[in-house]
Amino acid sequence: MVNNKKNIIDLVEERMKRGEISPIVLPDTDDDPFAQVKYIFNWLGDQFNSKSSQSNYKDTALSAYLRYLESTNDYRESEDASFLLSQHWDDFALVRFKTWFETNNVKGEVGYMGPKTQPGLFSALRMTMKLAMREKLAAC
Repeated sequence: MVNNKKNIIDLVEERMKRGEISPIVLPDTDDDPFAQVKYIFNWLGDQFNSKSSQSNYKDTALSAYLRYLESTNDYRESEDASFLLSQHWDDFALVRFKTWFETNNVKGEVGYMGPKTQPGLFSALRMTMKLAMREKLAAC
């Protein structure tokens, strides 16, 4: 587990190099089209000591990103297509999410996130995407 005050990505990479944690191996998406997204958010969330930091990744950021994917379907070429990080997390993935979020985060509706929650949400998304990119699991 890591201290929340340090850069999570650097600490995770150091721990992987020392063999303290296993490298990220993404699951297949045969049974769940969002398996890779769920796995990487949960994997990174597990690296924190703090329950609130874990929840920020595993609950807040993951649920918001899944709502985005289910709402937009912009990545799907067919109805049953899976979301693969290696194909869909490109340089603009966070920008696309932010654009969707600004339009769809409506006070009083299910999934609304207030202004105090939003910085943590975007930090967790950014760090998770950055980790995927550094580990060569993303499209860019």
